[in-house]
Amino acid sequence: LKGLWELSWNHGDHRLIVSAPSYMFDLDAYDRPTDAARVQQAEMTALAIASADTWLCPRLHLAECSGQTLRVVCRVDGHLHLDANHGFTIENANVTAAQIDPEDPQSVLLTLDRTPPPGAHLSYATNGTKGGLRDSWSYASRTGTTLYRFALPAQLPITYV
Repeated sequence: LKGLWELSWNHGDHRLIVSAPSYMFDLDAYDRPTDAARVQQAEMTALAIASADTWLCPRLHLAECSGQTLRVVCRVDGHLHLDANHGFTIENANVTAAQIDPEDPQSVLLTLDRTPPPGAHLSYATNGTKGGLRDSWSYASRTGTTLYRFALPAQLPITYV
C-alpha cells in the first residue's frame, strides 16, 4: 500500500497509471471480480490508457489535525465528491462527520469524537473498508452502471497544527 501510494504521487520518470482502485468493483463469493466487474475494470483501464497524460485518480496527500477536526488534503482533477460511506478510519478515534471543505474543494474535513494521540494514522479504503471519495469524472459503463474515479487507498501519518 505504501509503495503504490508513493508511486502514485511521485512525479519521477515513470509511466505508472493507476486506472482505478480495486475496492470500487464488486466481488463474488470467492472474492474474485464478478463478470460485470471485469468488464468495468477493462473499461477503466482502456479509458486511463487513452488519456494517460491527464488521467488522475484522487490521491490523499496530507492529514492535519487541529483539536477534533482532521483536514485531509488531496490532489484531484476538479472537485471532490464524498459518499455517505466515506471510508476513513483513524486509530484511537471515530469519525462522527465528514464533508468536503467549503473553502477548499480538494480537501475533506473530518470531525472526530476525540483528538487522536501522537503517532496515529489516518486510513482510507484499507483493511476491507470501501472508500467513498471520488472526483467529478464519470463514465456510462456498458454494464448499465455509472463508473466513477475513486480515490486510491492510503495510510497517512497525522500531523498536528
